[in-house]
Amino acid sequence: MHDKIGEAALFQNIGNALSVCLMLRMLLATDAHPRIGVLVRTLMVGFDDIMHFFLLVGVLFAASTVVAYTAFGSKEPSFSSVPTTIETLLSVTLGEWPEGALSDLKLFVFLAFFLALNFFLVLNYIIAIIVDAFTKVKAALEEDESEQSIFADIKAIYIVEIKRRLHGWPSTAETIDCLEKLKCTAVSCSVLKAGLPKFRRLVLYRWLQHYHNHSEHLRPAPAVLRTYDHDIADKLAYMLGKRVPTTLEILSQKQRALRARRQSTICRRQSTICLDGATAAAAVIESSSGI
Repeated sequence: MHDKIGEAALFQNIGNALSVCLMLRMLLATDAHPRIGVLVRTLMVGFDDIMHFFLLVGVLFAASTVVAYTAFGSKEPSFSSVPTTIETLLSVTLGEWPEGALSDLKLFVFLAFFLALNFFLVLNYIIAIIVDAFTKVKAALEEDESEQSIFADIKAIYIVEIKRRLHGWPSTAETIDCLEKLKCTAVSCSVLKAGLPKFRRLVLYRWLQHYHNHSEHLRPAPAVLRTYDHDIADKLAYMLGKRVPTTLEILSQKQRALRARRQSTICRRQSTICLDGATAAAAVIESSSGI
């Protein structure tokens, strides 16, 4: 019978411990969203100062326990032993004074000093730590251009999921894998096509257009006019005493190259049309000569 009672008590304690762990896990899970995770981030930012605060409180409480036990332990039952003294000081901290505290002037002065030390110094210290950490977290949250309320995030998630199923957009997992492989901060249809080859360019274009229209923190990436190869070419040109082209000249050169590619494409199409016409004319001549 006693064994069963002991096992039941053990399982109850394990269940209570698991409940506390589950509560802490749910609290840590709120860090996934910037707005809801303010409490967790505040504790994480001020963790070092909070640990020093508890160390200071422990030292002060231990010193107060030693003073109370040595000064009043022989005549006050509330301070007759170290565990009793600790319990009495905790009760005084919560507002419950021991019996006879007002009749003994020395005990009253000690308890008044103990309360003043706890409320006016220690309590304000922990409040200052938490407020300072919260101010830092709030400033970082205001600088984050992508954060918004949780209701707006839930709405955006459902809208993207519905459009993804309708238009065949990449899934969230495929998008994350693609961006991790590309390792770039600016993407285009050509870049995404290299990372997601199974999707059509038009699908990727509409997908990017959706995020561009509904995400204010996304900005069009500037055109890259110079690369590492251009820097090497400029250094070689400077060493050889040649003139280094300016940014405007590079832009003009790119525009001319683009027009040349377009013209060559048009010429290839026209030559193909001419060859097709010549082939058709030759076929007509051969058929007429056979007749």
